[in-house]
Amino acid sequence: MIKVAIIILHNKENKVLFMERDDDAPTYPSKWGVFGGAIENEETPVEAVKRECMEELSYELKNPRLVYEGKFCEAYGYVFSEAFDSSKDLILGEGKSMGWFTLDEIKKKNTIPFSFEIFFKNWNAPLVLTIK
Repeated sequence: MIKVAIIILHNKENKVLFMERDDDAPTYPSKWGVFGGAIENEETPVEAVKRECMEELSYELKNPRLVYEGKFCEAYGYVFSEAFDSSKDLILGEGKSMGWFTLDEIKKKNTIPFSFEIFFKNWNAPLVLTIK
């Protein structure tokens, strides 16, 4: 079973950063989802989520917090959350587009299956997205 590390990057308005996958993506083309990917060889989940965030957004995570670990779809996942540092820029390195969305807006998107599960089946996202 593939292992993945995913980041839920959220801003002060409790919106989550989502990416629209390329039309020719090998899996889930043109669908919306969160950022992340497969854990490589000897990587820890934290190392993987930090690497994926740099590759996909040119953004350095400071202290990703593990909010969910377990099986979803056909993967075993580690889901991390972190508040976005708005003083930093995001550069999309993978995918067609990206945007900040509320949970209600996400519900209306054509999402990849595990994104739906992460937000609406496995844990209470609004609690995770509360900014202290």
